[in-house]
Amino acid sequence: MIKNLESIAEEVKEPKKLSAYNEFCRQKRLEGYSFQDISWLWGEKKATKVDSQEKKVASAGKDLTGYQSFCQKMRSEGKTFAEIGKLWKTEKNRKRLE
Repeated sequence: MIKNLESIAEEVKEPKKLSAYNEFCRQKRLEGYSFQDISWLWGEKKATKVDSQEKKVASAGKDLTGYQSFCQKMRSEGKTFAEIGKLWKTEKNRKRLE
């Protein structure tokens, strides 16, 4: 029995580092979230991270076209791509009539 305890003591001596996902799940479970909620929150967190990275790449790499700037602004306001398309057509027609 002592041999078993010694081997277990060696195994837990150096704690393993958790992945970002595991740390996120652990924290959310402690806050009382269900696994379904955690899954949704993780997806939202990842989407936010991807959006911010895309914005950095777009702004750092080149100048945006008028359409790209318009889309970026509308997406930051929470518009869907279908709504953005309709708004862009309206915007183009308005500018053409001016």
